[in-house]
Amino acid sequence: MNREKFIKFRVNGEEETKIKERAEKAKMNISTFVRNCALNDKITVCDSAEIYRLNSSLRAIGRNINQIATVANSTSQIYSGDISSLHEQFEKISESVLKYTKSVSGNGDS
Repeated sequence: MNREKFIKFRVNGEEETKIKERAEKAKMNISTFVRNCALNDKITVCDSAEIYRLNSSLRAIGRNINQIATVANSTSQIYSGDISSLHEQFEKISESVLKYTKSVSGNGDS
């Protein structure tokens, strides 16, 4: 295949070393290695706002678990309403995590 176009990009010394090492390990020259990575590797883009939202939800569930544990330890009683609420929160966050993971992996409908 005749390649008449030329693409040039900058790297620092550490990046250059890693690219050379990986190309050598793959038994490719640098041009072939970089071209293969650019054309064939999957690039996953994550929405940091969504990750932050999911993390906040998990922290809230953790706080609720700690509050229920504190009450249970001090009174030797656990209220079914607390457990039901915690279960609902867990189901919601589980659905959100599953939906986000599918969208990131490319297996979701969104």
